[in-house]
Amino acid sequence: MSSGSEPESSTLPRLLYLGDVPVAFAMSGSILLYRLFDTYPSDKLLIVERGAQLCDASERLEGAHYHLWRRGLTKRFQRISVWAKLCQYWAYRSMTAPDAELDRIIDEFRPDAVVTVSHGVGFLRAHHVAKQRALPLHLMLHDDWFGTFLYPKGIAETLQRTFIEIYRDAKSRFCVSRAMEQYYQNECGVPGTVMYPLRSRNVVGFQDRTGGLENKSADGMVAAFAGGVAYPEELLRFAEVLAEKNGKLIIYGIISEANRAKFGLNIDNIEVREPVPSHELVELLSKIADFLYLPMSFNPARRLNMIVGFPSKLADYTITGLPILFHGPEYCSAVSWCREFQAGEVVTSMDSADIAQAIDSLREPDRRSELARRAGECGNELFAWEAVQQKFREAIADSSNIEQ
Repeated sequence: MSSGSEPESSTLPRLLYLGDVPVAFAMSGSILLYRLFDTYPSDKLLIVERGAQLCDASERLEGAHYHLWRRGLTKRFQRISVWAKLCQYWAYRSMTAPDAELDRIIDEFRPDAVVTVSHGVGFLRAHHVAKQRALPLHLMLHDDWFGTFLYPKGIAETLQRTFIEIYRDAKSRFCVSRAMEQYYQNECGVPGTVMYPLRSRNVVGFQDRTGGLENKSADGMVAAFAGGVAYPEELLRFAEVLAEKNGKLIIYGIISEANRAKFGLNIDNIEVREPVPSHELVELLSKIADFLYLPMSFNPARRLNMIVGFPSKLADYTITGLPILFHGPEYCSAVSWCREFQAGEVVTSMDSADIAQAIDSLREPDRRSELARRAGECGNELFAWEAVQQKFREAIADSSNIEQ
């Protein structure tokens, strides 16, 4: 490894990952897990994914051992069933039920530690496995758990008690933002560790450029967005304001023609392109865009997740050498991060005039260059593959049961 203080392979524990989030070269949480385990010794890693099917073979870690665990109903069935909440509740209750086949696979592997992500209900089984075998549990938190699955309102307090128990039992609690760590410390009474999203180990970090960033188009400005289209209302409002200034929004993401029409994202100045690998994306964005757009939700129902979550796309956005326009409510973690490091332009309302003013402030090439430099330097420090890997590996090596 690149860091002399990072644990040697011989000191790393035999690691069991068990959870609902696939370890795959895909998007969002999956790609973060893929990057985290990218160079982990394959003979010391067992990946158990709960779901209808394993991630595609082409997206898996080379040499790693994957196992599919189908406990509970498939996600597809849950989405189409009118009994979705009851189905999820049944899956929740089944997580600690006996499973001889899964136990056999785990016991043959002989793990020293367990890693999971608090998403869906699979992490409940990870906690059960760790507790049964007196193994340290390393819990990763990317979102507010209660927003990752459906459940009957009547069991909310039970779920809260379950989450607090697991959070307290975990040996490591890796929170994706400072706000998340502070929130869960207040809720659960124990501290966590802030571990930001990490970049791919194959990309070169941000490198400062001399001079200002010249406009890509002689007409209007070109903005780019990359990732899942989770906040269509914000994207549409932004694109409409951009259109008034002869600007264009390019989206690298997956959205069907039906959903484009449903959400109004089929207007003339929006172009949707297929997702590309991160190392290609960084280069493409640098060439085609004047700035990057990062929306967060203004929906009150998503308030908690906006407070505690953190946009993983910042890991790649901050390499591009482009400024970032953060668009979200004042309370969201992305806006707080931007203000703390002065790393971008911010607009905290859905008002068209406010959005227009933010866009206009990015017309000046020197202004864009300065914001890009600040974002890039922060990204190099917080999201570097080496730094995040070192934090993770030191934590699991210090608390593993290797000697036992």
